[in-house]
Amino acid sequence: MIPLLTWNIVEGAVLMTFSMKGKIACWIVPDQRLLELRLMGFWTMEVAETIDVEIRRHIDEVGGGGKIGFKMLIDAAQFQVQSDAVRETIVKKSIVYSINHGLEMSARIVSRAITQLQFKSLKREVDIISDNKNVQFGEFYTRREAMAWLGLPFFMQEDPPQGDEPAG
Repeated sequence: MIPLLTWNIVEGAVLMTFSMKGKIACWIVPDQRLLELRLMGFWTMEVAETIDVEIRRHIDEVGGGGKIGFKMLIDAAQFQVQSDAVRETIVKKSIVYSINHGLEMSARIVSRAITQLQFKSLKREVDIISDNKNVQFGEFYTRREAMAWLGLPFFMQEDPPQGDEPAG
């Protein structure tokens, strides 16, 4: 099992939840019903499976176990093109799980056309294997555009603490 930096820091309405240095940072903004993920680097299957478990837990928290709708902001500007096995894990587990547990809108921030194409391909696959009838997906090059599309006020998240110890 890969160690995660896990903490609960409440600053205003933002609850920082977990991070894996150089791979992912996650925040829940309860009053906006927003789950924010910052994806980074290249993931092994072990990393993807560990992160999938954490993402599902956070989807349940922000979406009330599927009882209330939520929005997701995925910052993939530093996310590399992933292997087919990791992609399959992301599609069949995290994305479909979020759709089936209250996801209403998902905005992705990308920095390269290849990343945008990978997400569009994921969306086509997700539509086939999930109950996706009403979830809206959008790809953007800036955080400001993504937040506006989600209908949320613009704000920036602080980078998660770095190092081997949880913050707090």
